[in-house]
Amino acid sequence: MDEVFSGLFIVFGLMVFVYALDTLAGRLKPFASRVRFIAAVAGFGLAVAAALMAAYQFVAGEDVDIALIALGAAGLVLGVVAVLERTPARRLFPRGSDDGRFEIGLVLLLWLVIFQLTAYYADDGSIGEISVTLAVMQALTFLAVALASVGFMTRRGPAATLSRLGLDRVTARDIWVGTLAVIPILVFSALSVVLVDWVSPGASDRLADTVEQITGGDTSLGYALVIGITAAVGEETLFRGAIQPKYGLVFTALIFALLHVQYDFLLVVASLFPIGIVLGLERKYLGTAACIVTHMIYNALAVAAG
Repeated sequence: MDEVFSGLFIVFGLMVFVYALDTLAGRLKPFASRVRFIAAVAGFGLAVAAALMAAYQFVAGEDVDIALIALGAAGLVLGVVAVLERTPARRLFPRGSDDGRFEIGLVLLLWLVIFQLTAYYADDGSIGEISVTLAVMQALTFLAVALASVGFMTRRGPAATLSRLGLDRVTARDIWVGTLAVIPILVFSALSVVLVDWVSPGASDRLADTVEQITGGDTSLGYALVIGITAAVGEETLFRGAIQPKYGLVFTALIFALLHVQYDFLLVVASLFPIGIVLGLERKYLGTAACIVTHMIYNALAVAAG
């Protein structure tokens, strides 16, 4: 129960933090240009400060704080994004109706991704088992960031929020197309494993070991469904629902792939990035519900296959 309460506290804290910053950003909307400038300076300043503190820890012979590195890297990305939005390169980003305030949620997402990347490599690639409780908490965390980032109950009511996330309607076509889309994803996965095994012998064995670490060897139908549903709902609502309409298909697929670096970096490049593109196309032409169906079936099959 302690794990549940701790997870819910983190989720609640994330939502309060994002809502507070989002409200502040809304009040500064008339000064959008200045806010972007301040965001750039703050982002780069945060990155420099984090780098200096990490360097001090390293020189002093202390363990470098992984969370500090992740926060600095997220700040660096925020600074770069803020600069790009003041140049012709802003055309790279789809223009949504988020009035420049979405960067708050983006930084939280980037912090999560970079923290995972840093923790993974700093810990020699060892990862822990994902329990049912942890899977649910992760899904709730992603949902919290997604809802808060698009202004649920501040800038948008329930109906407008579902529409912004691509979840305002679910049709039979979403379900059967989402199911059929699993086929090319399975093909991508199989081909990528063969390719990566050729480039880096033993990759498939390392992948099998990683999956076993994550699942604890549990390949039961119930566990496979829980992992499939929680990961699909949480990740697709955040990535395809919230992130993609603001920052585009390619950027979203890249961040999505990096979140799964624990499976092997080469596999992320060869498999999960194109899988993210497929899911992104589903979001663009159908909606987020189709992405959830595809992701859910694929994950459940992967876990059940062991």
